[in-house]
Amino acid sequence: MFIVEHFAFLYKDSLFSIALLTFVIALVILLEQMRAYYTQRKNRHFLEKFIKTQNAPMDNQGLEELLRHAKFSSLMFLARAYFKSADVEISVRILKGLLERPLNTEEKIAVLDLLAKNYFSVGYLQKSQNALKEILRFAPRNAEALLKLMHVYELEKQYQKALETLECLEELQVPEIETTKNYLYMMYLIEHQENDTKILHLATQEGLKKIALNYLKTHNIDLFWQEIDKMQYLEPLLDVLWDISYYPPLIVEKHPLLKDIARAKGLLEDNCHCQNFELEIMRSLKTAPTQAKLTFEYRCKACKQIFPFENYRCPTCYKLAFMEVVCKISKETYKEAYA
Repeated sequence: MFIVEHFAFLYKDSLFSIALLTFVIALVILLEQMRAYYTQRKNRHFLEKFIKTQNAPMDNQGLEELLRHAKFSSLMFLARAYFKSADVEISVRILKGLLERPLNTEEKIAVLDLLAKNYFSVGYLQKSQNALKEILRFAPRNAEALLKLMHVYELEKQYQKALETLECLEELQVPEIETTKNYLYMMYLIEHQENDTKILHLATQEGLKKIALNYLKTHNIDLFWQEIDKMQYLEPLLDVLWDISYYPPLIVEKHPLLKDIARAKGLLEDNCHCQNFELEIMRSLKTAPTQAKLTFEYRCKACKQIFPFENYRCPTCYKLAFMEVVCKISKETYKEAYA
């Protein structure tokens, strides 16, 4: 009887009632989260197993069956998995099937974004552009879609349209806009072979300066050497300066790197050592039986990936990176030496 009265007292206690209610709510939430977690884990495990067993392309019947019955989240997971494994065709078919469903705006944007990535990865720039424009129809202030659309225009060399897209990003206060604007405007001027002075006027940064000098090297060699003569630090331009056949003696005398290049090529024989390590090796091997050649690779400043050719925008992370030059020395073959 005493125990019953004790519990009756607790039951009437408002603090106990609140604590009990809070405990029950927390327990329900916890159980629901556990159920959702195990369901998601089970679905993910099933899909991963499904992907591993797909040694042959999925047939139309199997894909249609999947599109009819699978949930949106499961199909998006599957489309991403096929995209990551470079099976773009299946990924695109899944995404197109999803677009035939009634989707909310957020879901439609997610599908179109992945569709644009698929098309971009295989070089279908026009289709990628169409998907991104469709995103912007639903969400005009989507900065990520605007950036991707700007990259597509840039690759298509539609620099005017890229600049127009950049104006929208400017309104959204996206960082590093000024450098990108100068870069795109410079590429526009180069593409249309505008006045060389205008191009140089935009070359306010080291990376932009290199683009301008690369252009002048083939279009206005006199202006190229005038600009080189004004510069104090030439090391980032080693690849630009290396493959030139004639070096003005008066300018060479003023710049240590140009002297090193001349020594490495055997154009200047003053028995002085080169300050640059790779150029010193080239100089030392000039009279040796084994000849060497100097080549260049390019490292992205953002993601540190290395590429055999220079790209002003990194092909991996798409950052406007203005890559670092990496010198590479290798043995010169007989054919290369006498070509």
